[in-house]
Amino acid sequence: MRVTLTIVHGTGVRVAVTDGSTQPPVMRPVDELAESGRGLHLILATAARWGECPSPGASKSGRMWDG
Repeated sequence: MRVTLTIVHGTGVRVAVTDGSTQPPVMRPVDELAESGRGLHLILATAARWGECPSPGASKSGRMWDG
């Protein structure tokens, strides 16, 4: 997994997350005992908006913007 932070002047911070999956991000029910599966829940709780943007050379990129 790779996380990239970018300051967007006048807007906030952009956080881009990429991983090795070929599937688009999917929100799953939270399992209290699971060690994964909370990423989109965290984005929804903290971001002003978010979206998916495929990146060249990466299988997927989920982005969030705070601001």
